[in-house]
Amino acid sequence: VSRLFAFEEVDFPVLESEALFIRKAGEEITEQ
Repeated sequence: VSRLFAFEEVDFPVLESEALFIRKAGEEITEQ
């Protein structure tokens, strides 16, 4: 259970930063 919880704890920030990165990249593409 601890391992699963730790995995989820690590996984969420990765998904969050990935979404921010995609949004930022999308804005840059739109500006060009």
